[in-house]
Amino acid sequence: MSTYLDWEVAQESTRRQLRVSILMVAAMAAAAFAIGFVMPVNSAHKAPPTAANGVFAGRLIMMTE
Repeated sequence: MSTYLDWEVAQESTRRQLRVSILMVAAMAAAAFAIGFVMPVNSAHKAPPTAANGVFAGRLIMMTE
């Protein structure tokens, strides 16, 4: 009888954890959707850095001729 009771408790715990996980995913999706509306569409972008000779210099690498 105790094993059956433990199984029911474990099953309910699993269901509760699944519901919480689904709720968290839905909350993150809603937050991402809301942030998408809050962010400006036409925000000013900085020009990429260039070297002295006008060649693009990447963040991690530098292209030289």
